Amino acid sequence: MCYDFKALLTRYVTVNKVKVTDLGNMARKCGVFPESNKAATIEKLAAELAKPSVHDKPFHLISFDVGLHNFSFCRIKKDPGHWTTPPSVVQWYKVDLHKYTGIKDKTFTPLNYYAIIKNVVDRLIYTEKESPDVVIVERQRFRSFGGARTVVETVLKSNVLEMILIASVLNLGKSELINQSPRNMVQYWAPGGIKKDQRIHLVIGWVEKLLRNETDSVPFRFGPCFDLKNLPKVRKNTLSSAYLYNLVEALNTVNSEYGVTVEKSRSKGDDAADSLLHGLLFFQYEQHKESIRQTLIKG
Repeated sequence: MCYDFKALLTRYVTVNKVKVTDLGNMARKCGVFPESNKAATIEKLAAELAKPSVHDKPFHLISFDVGLHNFSFCRIKKDPGHWTTPPSVVQWYKVDLHKYTGIKDKTFTPLNYYAIIKNVVDRLIYTEKESPDVVIVERQRFRSFGGARTVVETVLKSNVLEMILIASVLNLGKSELINQSPRNMVQYWAPGGIKKDQRIHLVIGWVEKLLRNETDSVPFRFGPCFDLKNLPKVRKNTLSSAYLYNLVEALNTVNSEYGVTVEKSRSKGDDAADSLLHGLLFFQYEQHKESIRQTLIKG
């Protein structure tokens, strides 16, 4: 059944005397940037609510945090079912792109970087057996060290990789492409703070809970492709970033379907945390949208 969500939302806002700020917060939880007036925000939010629900059919996304030596990705799937059911992480890893692709040429040119990304697209995103419904690419920064006047080469390299990846996905036209703001992700998962440690500790806490068969407040599950009973023991490291990286490495070794065989990358886990958080944020937005849909439909 089709619903006029603009009319339903307008009625809800009017009857419940919803303030502009509260409506804005409702929109942000759905991934919609609010406008300065109610009518414009209602129109934008209603357009999102009118889109097909991701909970009615098998859904598959892959999210990336781009970097030449710290290229992190997370593949998440959700089977049809109740909208509150958490999605399943089926692949989560970080690689050095030169090692992963086997391209040893380190020349910083568009053609060389295109060859690297084409390898990623063909082997990781669009395989013979499946392709994702959504590809999320974290928007890379253009400056370093809080907006320094100079731009370091590593940032430029990440920018080029990001742009080629986005262009490649859009050109193929097989998936919806979301170039997600890191600020939106941070504000959702770590409101009031932008420190990497907050996000790393949050993710470590979730992983440790799931490994203890605890699911309270964890917004995802590990898919059945992970043989968690045979997970190698990971010793806690004083550096939380290295500890998370070691957890991700261990999980990759017991992934029977999506495990990646490649030489290890740098022991740095914040990129892995961000690729997971970007992917999960999409499903959080979708859950908030479905909650609003149900509220509006019930009247």
